[in-house]
Amino acid sequence: MTVLTATQFDDLMKPFDLLKSSRLAVGVSGGADSLCLTLFLADWAKKNGKEFVALTVNHKLRAIADTEAQSVHDFLSKRGIDHVILTNTQSIPATGLEAYARRVRYDLLTAYCRQNQINTLFLAHHAGDQAETFLLRLSKKSGLTGLKAMTPETRYGTVRICRPFLKLSKNMITQTLISKGISWVEDEMNQDVHYERVRWRRFLPTLNQVGLSPETICWVTERLARADSALKIYADSFIQKQVWIDFRGFARIPMPAFQTCPQEIQIRIISDMIQMIGQSLKPVSLKSIETLVSRLPCSATLGECVFVPHRTGLYIAKEVHRQEKGKWIAPHIPTRWDRFIITAEKRCFVRAECPIDKIENIPTLVQKTFPAVFMQKELEKEIQIDYKEKNDPLIRIQFIKQTKG
Repeated sequence: MTVLTATQFDDLMKPFDLLKSSRLAVGVSGGADSLCLTLFLADWAKKNGKEFVALTVNHKLRAIADTEAQSVHDFLSKRGIDHVILTNTQSIPATGLEAYARRVRYDLLTAYCRQNQINTLFLAHHAGDQAETFLLRLSKKSGLTGLKAMTPETRYGTVRICRPFLKLSKNMITQTLISKGISWVEDEMNQDVHYERVRWRRFLPTLNQVGLSPETICWVTERLARADSALKIYADSFIQKQVWIDFRGFARIPMPAFQTCPQEIQIRIISDMIQMIGQSLKPVSLKSIETLVSRLPCSATLGECVFVPHRTGLYIAKEVHRQEKGKWIAPHIPTRWDRFIITAEKRCFVRAECPIDKIENIPTLVQKTFPAVFMQKELEKEIQIDYKEKNDPLIRIQFIKQTKG
């Protein structure tokens, strides 16, 4: 019987730089995976002088959810492990429960961490979870970034997410708990074939028989992640060196340089620009980005962005009708409007509008998306601030560049 030892767990923790993390948290549902991780983390934190708290999210999805959450609390409290139950208060949708539960779980866990100055959260995803994620994304025709599935370390907002069990088998985890005489809760939703992830989970034993085990898939995802990281460096370098990101919220890509890039890099550049400039809450499909890239340079709209070819380059701006409506800005208070932080010396009004004096070499369609600031209640256009001047003493405009994690 193969079980996890404290020495092996120490090795699993080595890749995570925790020197600057004095407080750690873990998400624990009461299932075998998270319970095992919590027990090992509690011992590791004590040994390494770290504060530690276990967090359970009560989604309120089942009648016994309260009882199960309290059971986890009692179990951990008896072992001297700090434990907090985070209860969901949002209304439960009729459909899309998998995505809903995931969002609620991450939102509640990371919100607690931010509120309590905890910058590192541990989750117990294991090799089986990784294999399911890979197969799910493969069935959706994901690209390289999607097929790398979960990574050992990522971020959710400002909170770092660490997954030390990502290469461990489910069997090793359960055998470890059995060897310690510890029982766990089996979530009945994990057997409900209405959920797509559960259906893929049931295929794993068959795939294992032909050599496609969860551990094998984990090796593949790790190599895909390595390739994805290398391509990201290439695309990021192009954006940094070649793409003009203007403080008025648009970008300009030099097409001669862009067209010398391999197609995969072109796709990543356009994807990143859509994320940065459009900042849409709705995901843009890889297929639609591939189609657009194959047609560039051309006029198009995608991901709440407008693409405007021009002799000086390909311009990308947010669609005017997608921008926030006009908003009053109080003096001396940095205020968010659309994708900008506006700070003014006097009370003013901001909205998207073309400058009075149009700017040469920037398409008019792009200029119509600029943040226009008015300093009088009447909003007389002739006293509009010349926001082309970044150092205007009356108004400061900061573009919030939203990038992919």
